[in-house]
Order: sequence, then C-alpha cells, then structure tokens
Amino acid sequence: MRTSLSREFNRTAAATQKAFPQQLERLVVLLVPTEATPVYVAPAVAGQLTRNVSRIKNIVAELTETMHELGWIGMASKYGYIAGTQVNLIALHDDLRGVFYPDSTQEMFQLFVLDHELGHHVTEKGSGAYSRQMMECSADAFAVLRHVQRFGKNTSFLADEASRVVKSIIMHGDTEHYTTDTLERAMQVVAETDVSNLSLQETAALAQKRE
Repeated sequence: MRTSLSREFNRTAAATQKAFPQQLERLVVLLVPTEATPVYVAPAVAGQLTRNVSRIKNIVAELTETMHELGWIGMASKYGYIAGTQVNLIALHDDLRGVFYPDSTQEMFQLFVLDHELGHHVTEKGSGAYSRQMMECSADAFAVLRHVQRFGKNTSFLADEASRVVKSIIMHGDTEHYTTDTLERAMQVVAETDVSNLSLQETAALAQKRE
C-alpha cells in the first residue's frame, strides 16, 4: 500500500476513534499479509502491543490465512485479541484490486472498505444481535456517506459498488452481503441532502436511518 494511503488510513482511524471513544477505545487497524506494524493503535492499548511485535506478526499470519480461506477483503471484531490484549480489531487486505473507471479508483475502494469496517463498530446495527445482512447494510450505509464526504457525490464508484454486490450474489451466492438496496437508498439520500459537513457521529446516526 502506498505510504500516502497508509497515512490516510491512520488519519481516518484516529479521527473515528476520537469521535467514538467508547466503541473504539481499543481500536487496532492491521494490514495483511505484509505489515506487522499496525496502521493504527489506540492509545489505550499502544503500550501492551508495542512490547509484542513478534506476536503481532503471528496474528497477521493467522488473519491472512483466515481471510484468504473465507474470501474476505476486510473484517471487524469488537472483541478481538492480539498478544493477550483485547482490542477492537479491524483487518484489511493490503492488495485490494479491481477494475475501475477513471473517476472510480482503487483508492476509493480501499477507503470504502476501511469505512465499512469502521461502520461495523460505530453504527448501532453494525454488530451485535442482528442478522449478518443487517450488519452489512449498516456498515455499507456508513461507508457510502463517508465516500461522499471524501470524494463528492458525482463519482461513478457507488454505482460500480452496487453492481459489484449484485455480481457477488449471482456468482458466489453471498446473500449476507446483499446490500444493494441500502446502497441505492443511501445514494438517494446524498442526492437530496448535503452530507459534506456532518460530524462522524451525525454520519453514523444518518447511516442508521438509511440501512
């Protein structure tokens, strides 16, 4: 991953952790399979993890294998463990590739995945006692709003993403990730509403209404 994008991942994680100190008190963002140094570590767990670099490498290797087997490009866990330390874990594959149009870039996709995984942590229905599809819808709604805040509402990325989801359902039977209706509702919201100046808390609240 480019250094500039890694910095943006760090900046995004830090800002979201600050906005949601309870949900993300112990946030750790890892890239797999190549990075043993986390992209972001919340202050509450930084001391414990910096003393366990070798064990972090083992966790990265284990996550890499699991994500490869399941075909995941990202994952989120409120109750993950690294080197015996409980963390709010996000793991992202650092080789997120695809075919993109000129105004629908790989960087947009990578940041969408990060925002999606953060959405699992910060939206009410992004985790917990909800259906897997409900959790995916909630996370996607948050990611759509964050995409518009970053890049504006006139990119082709969101339509491309809705199409990709449909193809995933058809080709892989991945009904848990059927979020196309949510993506379309969120796109309708941003077409009618200026979301550019919403705080992260307001963004999560709006996403909750539109999942």
